Amino acid sequence: MSERTGSRYSSVLWVLLLVGVPCANADNGLKKPLDHSSYDQWKTITGTSLSRDGRWLIYSTRPGKGDALLTIRDLRSQQEYVVQRGGAARFTYDSRFAICVVQPDPEAIKVGRKAKTPTEELPQPTLMIIDLPTGQTTFVPRTRSFVVPRKASGWVAM
Repeated sequence: MSERTGSRYSSVLWVLLLVGVPCANADNGLKKPLDHSSYDQWKTITGTSLSRDGRWLIYSTRPGKGDALLTIRDLRSQQEYVVQRGGAARFTYDSRFAICVVQPDPEAIKVGRKAKTPTEELPQPTLMIIDLPTGQTTFVPRTRSFVVPRKASGWVAM
């Protein structure tokens, strides 16, 4: 290969590198600007609580649009209980039960109101009690709030 041919190849290589590299990165440089629809995709973590024995974690993730998800996670085994539209969650003093209020489906309420259903017949919040070791759930309908004792187990005031 002559010196002239070698310099020609190196010139072509440099041109390809100078033109090709910016073209390859052109897609990465153009990012979609944030707008109001971007906020709807973000999730916020709220209502975090750790059980007294440190084994269980409760947290709620709320998207900008849509229903919140309440997650109860066993930090040892990574087992999870997920409750759609769950909130106001608490552990009992002995960390055996998790208790939360499950809100009714907003669409069902909307349909009921449109059909002029009496208020007492519309879907109501429900209390959910989860036995954490077994996963067994108990539901108490038409319960908006509850209180558990700070230093005792076995009681729930509704």
